[in-house]
Amino acid sequence: MPRNYNRRTKVMSYTPKDLSNPMLPIRQGRKVREVGRAFNIPESTLRKYKNLQDDGHHLPRLGRQPVFTKESKLKCKNMY
Repeated sequence: MPRNYNRRTKVMSYTPKDLSNPMLPIRQGRKVREVGRAFNIPESTLRKYKNLQDDGHHLPRLGRQPVFTKESKLKCKNMY
């Protein structure tokens, strides 16, 4: 009998696109705390992503990291 997983929390229920939307008001001078409340994203998360963008880094992916790299996936695909 299969089980269906139902997520019980709403932690990190936003996408990377949802994180890029509030960056424009922050860049225009609005306070991070104010923007966080408006977009329902924690202030600390917005500060972290703002600092990453300021340093020129790409936004990290949300959730777990993939087990296999792209190269290992291609190797497995070519083996069979």
